[in-house]
Amino acid sequence: EKAALSDGILVPLWYPDAKKYRPIILLDAILKLALHLSMSSIKDDPNIAASGHTLGMRRASTVAIHAVQASLSAGDYVVCMDATNAYNTMKRTVVFEYLRKRAVIYGPLFRLFNMLYGGPSVARLFDGEQSVGHIVCSEGTRQGCVSGQLFFVCGTVEVSRTFKGSLVQVVDLLAALCRGCLLSLLGQ
Repeated sequence: EKAALSDGILVPLWYPDAKKYRPIILLDAILKLALHLSMSSIKDDPNIAASGHTLGMRRASTVAIHAVQASLSAGDYVVCMDATNAYNTMKRTVVFEYLRKRAVIYGPLFRLFNMLYGGPSVARLFDGEQSVGHIVCSEGTRQGCVSGQLFFVCGTVEVSRTFKGSLVQVVDLLAALCRGCLLSLLGQ
């Protein structure tokens, strides 16, 4: 039963601007509903709010753009990064440690996260109705999963808190706000 819910279907989506495929894993609709309901029942995590992370914030990209523009206006340097494969390489142990410390908040989600991410799972690639291959997922979160953003944020919230005011993060897009740091790196 676990495999029927947690195994996914791998869908390679073509991104013409980036000229690459992005792997999206589709899960069973019952699991998606359970995740959505569990996620809507948890209370806000004050650690995420205090980190300056934009999870759940309406128009998060707009907030990030304003923060970057304000830093540029103040004379800061801004380095923008798209964390390539960030979702796929997130260390699950880091996320589970974060969730364990906040069991009061994440209790309703823990069993579902454990089922999805507690061990290796399979993503199958189909050609029509024929399974033509699979990959085993043992790291990271699943792009396209209802829980993907929250799972990723729980793994990065400590970094965001440590560098609050210096980083603007919208999921796996990151902007580093630096005052003179690039010049010092270049020796100028």
